Amino acid sequence: MPPVFVSLLPERFAPSTSLAGGAAPNVFRGANCRLEGADGPPRIVAYPGTKDLGQDYDLTGETVTGTVSTAADSPVVTGSGTAFRTELHVGQMLGITNGGGDSFDDVLVVARITSDTEFVADRAASATNSGSDAYYLWGGLFPLGGKRGVLRRGNGYRGERGDIIYVGDGPLFIDGTDSTFEASNRPKRLAHQTDGTYIENPIGFETVPAIPDMDPTATGGRGMLKGYYSFYFAWYNSVTKGFSNPSEIQKMQT
Repeated sequence: MPPVFVSLLPERFAPSTSLAGGAAPNVFRGANCRLEGADGPPRIVAYPGTKDLGQDYDLTGETVTGTVSTAADSPVVTGSGTAFRTELHVGQMLGITNGGGDSFDDVLVVARITSDTEFVADRAASATNSGSDAYYLWGGLFPLGGKRGVLRRGNGYRGERGDIIYVGDGPLFIDGTDSTFEASNRPKRLAHQTDGTYIENPIGFETVPAIPDMDPTATGGRGMLKGYYSFYFAWYNSVTKGFSNPSEIQKMQT
């Protein structure tokens, strides 16, 4: 009979040591384990993993515009010359330090943005800093067709033919390598080429296009009879070779 594999779910830690202390301690972990032993005494086999993916991301590569100040025991962060409404998102992690480098005086998560020069963190700051740099920290980790996608913040999907659709903020890393493409609030499609490269095609429009103006005429023309006519407008994207959602009905009198 072949071995029987049973998946174990994570469970509350419960040491098996005897209350009297007369038995050796035995601890079983539910994560990364499988049960074997159809051909003999049951046994649990655990795969510990390599612990290090060998993928290094620069946590101090980019800062927000301007500087920030914090007060110990207060969740309010104030900025000088900052553009919080444009640059930050709710859930964005920031490393704050006066000295730079990989050591941060505080790591805060944006909970609410009140203005370009003030936001409220998810907890009170643990240190007082004045005129400090605030570094973007990576917060978007997601599966990408068997690979690992990383963004400053956001998500992505890889189709069966290799195309990638992603949205968010910051450069897109695939298995630790910079793809050289930058995410934005506007979704983008990376069309996979036969040589393993990608061509970027933005999806949709940066802003909502304006509805064209229509001027009424006194009489009909080109076979049109005098009266009211309704029109739909749809914007054609030459890259995706398709139309976007149509406008509301527009009326014109001839």
